[in-house]
Amino acid sequence: MKEGYVIRSQEAPHFMTFTIVDWVDVFTRKVYRNILWASFKFCQEQLGGRIRWGGYYIIAPENGCGGSVNPDRWQQVWQYGSNLGEKNADFLWKQDGVAPQCAVGGLEIATVKSGRAFIPDSYTTTRPVLKTRIIRIGQDRAGNPVPVYEMYEDFSIEVPKSFLNSHSISNYGWIFELKQEEPGHVNKK
Repeated sequence: MKEGYVIRSQEAPHFMTFTIVDWVDVFTRKVYRNILWASFKFCQEQLGGRIRWGGYYIIAPENGCGGSVNPDRWQQVWQYGSNLGEKNADFLWKQDGVAPQCAVGGLEIATVKSGRAFIPDSYTTTRPVLKTRIIRIGQDRAGNPVPVYEMYEDFSIEVPKSFLNSHSISNYGWIFELKQEEPGHVNKK
């Protein structure tokens, strides 16, 4: 076994990362996802009483009400997404059309360090966003006309809440712009 995979100190912090090799469908096949999830839960249970986990950030979960989390084991736990099922829920066309969210178990009641943060009606991102535009018409191998695109950065894009935009991870930059007193604020390290 390589030395890099040996846990030398049971008391030291450890980080879990995931790598996809040759497009293995680890997260799309339920059997593989369940193995990873069971392994992660096992680690939590074994180390749960000895360490305090950092932040747990759940973004647009596809089946949030199918799982649960114990907020007492974490410094912060936030679920980000649409507000389906809430008292003043948005119209359906503003919900996440890919995975309408319900609350993850354990987050039904908000506290100062855990709960749900909902997608704003719209926000203007200040982070660079890669966009494409047609620069000319070219030809494919068969000689048919095809558009030729270029990529460019745009620094001021308004991202509306909508049926598809509400699920795209690229539209969740707003979570890093939340003020400290707002639900879902991510503590900077």
